[in-house]
Amino acid sequence: MSDQNAPTSPLARAVRLRARIVVAYLVCFVLAVTWPGAMFFNGFEPQILGLPFNLAWPTFWVLLGFVVLVWLNFAVEARDDEGADSSASSSAGVS
Repeated sequence: MSDQNAPTSPLARAVRLRARIVVAYLVCFVLAVTWPGAMFFNGFEPQILGLPFNLAWPTFWVLLGFVVLVWLNFAVEARDDEGADSSASSSAGVS
């Protein structure tokens, strides 16, 4: 059976949208820190927080990746909490 026509909650749609954004970010991440993307940022100057720029660049992407994955996790947890609440309330009425 196809679940494409099944009704979905707004939180489930939000999780799918965030997941697509995370995938797009990860593609940009790979392109930005590997050759040839990183070649544009291959220099020691300027230094950022004492790190040469060619080391600060991938560090920035890794830290931003952490933030993006936490953002996705919050949406998934909210969706799972909504699903648990609705299944608990529906099973509470059945004895």
